[in-house]
Amino acid sequence: MKVIAAIVTICLASAVRADVTCDDCLEFGGNMQAYLMSGESIAEQSEVLVALLCPQLEDPAGCETGIRTWWAGIGAAMYPVFLEPGAVCGELTACKVKGMVATP
Repeated sequence: MKVIAAIVTICLASAVRADVTCDDCLEFGGNMQAYLMSGESIAEQSEVLVALLCPQLEDPAGCETGIRTWWAGIGAAMYPVFLEPGAVCGELTACKVKGMVATP
């Protein structure tokens, strides 16, 4: 999970360093968030989590069942909060932040 957040942050940070506008950052962040929440991406994420985490546990089958059962809901709850484009772009200083709302 931290790996996905780190990749997104690096992508956004490199985009900000390329002198993109706040609107560009917000658009990219929204597109990234939408992609990560898509059914195809959630399925890919589940496969990666199962492959990386489950083999090293005592109950790999239970791990796989849990990930396949719950990851879509976890992603749907997590991505809108942790990858909210206004907050991310504000944190990266691509947008001026006033309170909790980013302004282009």
